[in-house]
Parts: sequence; structure tokens; C-alpha cells
Amino acid sequence: MPMPRTSSRPLLYVSYAWGDATPEGSQRELVVDELCTALEEQEQIIVGRDKKLLKTGDSIEDFAADIARGGLVLAVISRKSLRSHWCMVDELLQAFRRRNFKANEFGSDVLALILDDARADLDDLANLIGYWSEAIKKERTLLELADPDRKFSLDSWQRLDQMHELRARLPDLIRSLRIRAMPRGYLAISQEDFSEIRELVVNRLNEKGSLA
Repeated sequence: MPMPRTSSRPLLYVSYAWGDATPEGSQRELVVDELCTALEEQEQIIVGRDKKLLKTGDSIEDFAADIARGGLVLAVISRKSLRSHWCMVDELLQAFRRRNFKANEFGSDVLALILDDARADLDDLANLIGYWSEAIKKERTLLELADPDRKFSLDSWQRLDQMHELRARLPDLIRSLRIRAMPRGYLAISQEDFSEIRELVVNRLNEKGSLA
């Protein structure tokens, strides 16, 4: 059995779209709950995730920043996460930027676990880009109506600029997520109590010297 780690600082962060009432949402919550439990109980690795760290009154932006600069991130990629500003802009785009948009570095630090309902978007990136184009158009229409001179709603205009950047970088970001071969689909990911994922995480943390 692995020896308990002495640090209380998360060595690994999980990025995922929060669950909803759909079957896909329930499966997302299930895979994240089971994976975090396996990593903490089997490998004694402290995992940073929203349910564990965020308390009432905490800044979700600060938590997203922690994920972006985390040494190792498990990104649970679902159809919902690919359409989530929180996941794609606040977490993954910022993590990509912190690694100077270098595909190999990002692909090694951000391990993508691709759920079944994300495959269509990843196989047809034009469809995903189309979604973000429509989201940008809708956001711009609202902001031009409210603050056409960009004088007052500065945070909202910055959010729109970040959406533009995400759309432009989507091909490279998605390609970088796929650099490291990973199991795809819930059944493959969860096989043998997530043994393949646990081994990969431990190996990466050892390579980075995080478990020393």
C-alpha cells in the first residue's frame, strides 16, 4: 500500500462540467467521484476539486486559476465541458496560456479523459467551433446593446475577448489534449478501479518530482 503523503496541498486538480439532471450529467459526477476516491484511497494523492475545496463565499475564479496553474490536471472532457465557459476559457485556455501554448507541455500536464458524449465534437471540430461562434455572436449583441462604447462593462467585454481567443485556439488546444493516448469512454476509463489512470498520474507526478 502506498505511504501517506505528507503534504496537504493538492497534487492534482480535476476539471469537469458539473453534473445536471441528465443521464450524461449523472455519469459525469459518477466518474469524477469514483476517480477521485480511487486516487485518494489507493494512491494517497490529494485531489483538488470543487466539492472538496470550494466553500460558501469562495471565489470560483480563484479556484479556476488554481486549476490553470496546477502542476497536473485531469480534464474530464464531455459535451457539456466543451461548451462550458468555466471549463474551456477559465480553466483549460488559461492552463494552455500558462504553458506558453506549447502542445507537448500542455498535453503532458493536462490529461484528457474523454467521455462518450464528447466524441462527436472532437471528431467534428467544425461543429464545436460553430457553437462558440454562436455564443460569441449572442454575447456581442447583448454587450453592444448595453455598452456599445466599451466604457463600463469591462469585465464582460474581456470575457468576450477571451471567447474569441478560445475559438481561435480551439484546433491547437484540442490537438494538445490528444497528444497523450488515454482511455476513451466511461467503461475504459473506469476499468479495474481506474488502474490505468492511477498509474499514469503517479508516473507523471514522479516525473515532476511532486511525490518526492
